[in-house]
Amino acid sequence: ENVIATARSLGARGGTVFRARWGGGKDVEQQPHGLSVQSEKEIIAIVVANELRNSIMDTVNETYGLQSEAQGVVCSMKVDHFGSIG
Repeated sequence: ENVIATARSLGARGGTVFRARWGGGKDVEQQPHGLSVQSEKEIIAIVVANELRNSIMDTVNETYGLQSEAQGVVCSMKVDHFGSIG
């Protein structure tokens, strides 16, 4: 909720939260680069215009990224087409 609220304050219209579970075997705790991987996590998808992307990603990373208590990972994926089913 906090990540989506932060993104909304910067121009996003909302987002979708997916609840996920680690599927990489039993070695959840032993990850490279000192990262701690939890067996259950939330994945937040936010679709925004390219002009909003950097400011949202930077702010979310500063507030909830790896250097914060949340230890979130922020990534971007280009969306060429977004349509609706109807």
